[in-house]
Amino acid sequence: MNTSSLRAFGRQTVIPALGIIVMVLSLIDTGYQSSVRGLDLSWHAMLGYAHAHNLQHGRDLLFNYGPLSFMESAIYFEKNHADVLLLRGLYALTLGLCFFCVLRIRRVIDLLLFCALALFLVLLHDVYLLLPALLLAHNEVQRGPKDRARLAVSIVLAFDMALACQVQSGAVFLSVPVLLLVTAYRIRLRDYVPVVPVCFVFFSLLVFAWVGQDLVNFPAFLRATSTFHRPTTPIWVCTRPGATAGLCAGGAGGGQHLWAARDAAVTG
Repeated sequence: MNTSSLRAFGRQTVIPALGIIVMVLSLIDTGYQSSVRGLDLSWHAMLGYAHAHNLQHGRDLLFNYGPLSFMESAIYFEKNHADVLLLRGLYALTLGLCFFCVLRIRRVIDLLLFCALALFLVLLHDVYLLLPALLLAHNEVQRGPKDRARLAVSIVLAFDMALACQVQSGAVFLSVPVLLLVTAYRIRLRDYVPVVPVCFVFFSLLVFAWVGQDLVNFPAFLRATSTFHRPTTPIWVCTRPGATAGLCAGGAGGGQHLWAARDAAVTG
């Protein structure tokens, strides 16, 4: 293998691989250092408790954090740990791959800048949940009429957007307008097949069911996401009576009931 071939291999394979590894390591969060700011530990415990006990969003609870919000919980739940690593790792892997495909990062200096961005993301609140929508907008503008490679990237980004939208409602309020705008742009270019929006809807339903949610509750979950969205104040409304209602009251008021139930959930 000659020098030019080695350089081409480095640009096309080694540099993207190194960048994707950095992205995965920076976002996988094995130490449970959540990027969600403004929530005390009782709220974080509720996020994990809801998934560990398969509470149904839209039926058992209404919240502006979705069924994947347990990924951002700062409280360790043994039942959730494998799912947290799987989903965060999958999201980081696909997001890193799309970064290199969309932005064509092939030089060492670009790799270093990307690594700095990836390491800085953990300090930027939950901005990383908005990146798929921004990358999709750029990719769809650059995509040609028969560019299947960029179309495949857009489909992967639609999957990442579906994941992000079910972590926090803020991602919904960026992703949906971006989808509408890029769809209108593609129609203006006489590309009338709405592949990306259809994939986004399909992936949203798939992810919702994948984490144990009943698809019957999906419309109610969407209504709750839009109704209860606030820029700074999270809202939790629990519709399941009994012990869980007391748990929710503990989360809203300060947490004595919550901590006892949380400890029981973690140990049990």
